[in-house]
Amino acid sequence: MHHGAGSAEFKWRHLIEAVEEFGQGFTVFDRDLNLILCNNRFLEMLDFPPSLIHPGTVFADFMRYNAMRGEYGPGDVEALVAERVERARNFAPHCFERERPDGTVVEVRGTPLPGGGFVTTYTDITDRKRAERMLIHAKDKAEETARLKANFLATMSHEIRTPMNGVLGMLHLLTGSPLTPDQRDHLETAQSSARALLAIINDILDFSKLEAGQMKLEATKFDLHRLLEEMVALLKGAARDKGLTLSLRIADTVPRYQAGDPTRLRQVLTNLMGNAVKFTEKGDVAVSVEPEESDSSRLRFEVADTGIGIEPAAAPALFSEFVQADSSITRRFGGTGLGLSICKRLVEMMGGEIGFDSIPGEGTTFHFTLPLSAALPDQDSGAAEDAGPDLPPMAVLLAEDNPVNQKLTTTLLDRWGQRVTLARNGAEAIAAVARDHFDLVLMDVHMPGIDGLEATRRIRAMSGPVAKIPIIAMTADVMDGDAALCLDAGMDDYVAKPVEPTRLLAALHRAIRR
Repeated sequence: MHHGAGSAEFKWRHLIEAVEEFGQGFTVFDRDLNLILCNNRFLEMLDFPPSLIHPGTVFADFMRYNAMRGEYGPGDVEALVAERVERARNFAPHCFERERPDGTVVEVRGTPLPGGGFVTTYTDITDRKRAERMLIHAKDKAEETARLKANFLATMSHEIRTPMNGVLGMLHLLTGSPLTPDQRDHLETAQSSARALLAIINDILDFSKLEAGQMKLEATKFDLHRLLEEMVALLKGAARDKGLTLSLRIADTVPRYQAGDPTRLRQVLTNLMGNAVKFTEKGDVAVSVEPEESDSSRLRFEVADTGIGIEPAAAPALFSEFVQADSSITRRFGGTGLGLSICKRLVEMMGGEIGFDSIPGEGTTFHFTLPLSAALPDQDSGAAEDAGPDLPPMAVLLAEDNPVNQKLTTTLLDRWGQRVTLARNGAEAIAAVARDHFDLVLMDVHMPGIDGLEATRRIRAMSGPVAKIPIIAMTADVMDGDAALCLDAGMDDYVAKPVEPTRLLAALHRAIRR
């Protein structure tokens, strides 16, 4: 019996020593809320004096001490202590954080004991809370920076593309003038330089949109065979100038009509085909499409060239941004080094995979697969594009504040036999529509005073048939979401600037069909 008592005392002493070694504060209360055990770390962390601990210490003593040093604020101290004691008597598991007057944060975690009472641990989590706050601050700052960057890019894209629209548009109009061979040559050089500059601007904007997660895919029906034929026709001239053969092979089993995003597919193909022609000095560039051998529900696109090839050392980083296989390439061939990075992201967004095989000095084959989504042909498929500038004469209101764009669009519409009235801002457009009859409105989105969106909303709110007039938006803002804003405001269609004659023509045909 005596031996057992000694053994219990020995265990108790060891337990107390072990509890003192804890890095955490530690307390044990029984079912009557008497203090059974606590360590010095608990007293240090919560700043209690050792004199509080004696054989008769109860839970309420700690509450009263806190009240005495003003931690609970004014009021009935005993009522507050009684409420805390009552809560402790629930013996429910609990975990909460307490910030001490000195700024330290303590996590209090209570665990009930069988038969009543509880064990509580006190952990100093000040550093963790500080790190969490810093992380939240850093995240907020990063999000704000991304937002500012997106806004900056949207603004810059508008500011840069507006004058580019003017340059390309005026050059396009010049091509219809009588020119000497030398002048025509200079004009073509200026056009290709302007297009190259626009391509670089578009690359940077696309990359920024992908980075910010703002790139959205559209799902429309399109003629895949026609798209590929157009792509090859576009690059035929550049290939012929270099003495290259450019060929296209579409397997018979590839359905003509597909559902997907033709714009992004065209972007990927333009990049790969453009690179193939750019990096090939002699031989040929072959484009092919066929069902994937191992999985016929996917299409495999290939662009093969007999060009300079890619050194194995350069291969792993080829799809990274701002990378070209060798720094001298930028000087020799130009470009941002963003093209393949954008291709990879776009192909993956469309549910596909991209890769390449290359032998340095012999050539490269880029290939990518995409899910096959065959679609039924439309009755009037391609009617807008095929029709050429075969438009009925209409009264068109052009709302545009930029003099260069006014001249460019007016000249195009004149050539197509349209009668154009000019409004220099949203207020003039509203007044013109209320005063005269128009068949169609071309509305610039960004104008001083009343902008295109507000002008559209006000026209849609008018009474009578004028409220239904077709309105086509024209904007140099290319950040995604713009199209949605235009449609939300009540516009019928959307043409991005720089306005390409074929796209404007297609939009006019769509408006007439509607």
